[in-house]
Amino acid sequence: MSAPTLAMRARTPDVPSSELDRALANGEFAPCFQPKIELATGTITGVEALARWNHPSSGLSLPAEFLPLIESLGRLPAFTQAIITSSIRQAACWRDQGCKLNLSVNLSLSALHNPSFCNDTQTLLAAARLTPEDITFEIIENAGMGDVAAHWRP
Repeated sequence: MSAPTLAMRARTPDVPSSELDRALANGEFAPCFQPKIELATGTITGVEALARWNHPSSGLSLPAEFLPLIESLGRLPAFTQAIITSSIRQAACWRDQGCKLNLSVNLSLSALHNPSFCNDTQTLLAAARLTPEDITFEIIENAGMGDVAAHWRP
């Protein structure tokens, strides 16, 4: 494991809610993209958006360092929207440059509780001239998942 990776894992910031709000407003939460490769051909077929916090003074933070705080302070809907919006915009830029990739975004099960989630996502996709087939949501596993079936609305 590299020294920067160890340094990123060692930090657990004690962040006030006002700093999270500032970070959300300033676009400090952003996706980094990990390629998905078809092994048979070596072709990049998609990307997975991995959320990071580019903090102005402490640098890059991994989700384990900030997501519990975001959830506990009720900022998960705004955070989720910021990551999805940035990811869709980037996918549209790649498409405009001739590189059409499927986009995967990790999603907390609690995001499905937001009644406007589907409509908001469809609006973002339409504005970017992407289709629902261009994006895959992966429900993240965590201790608070509870009964997935109780939240599922086909």
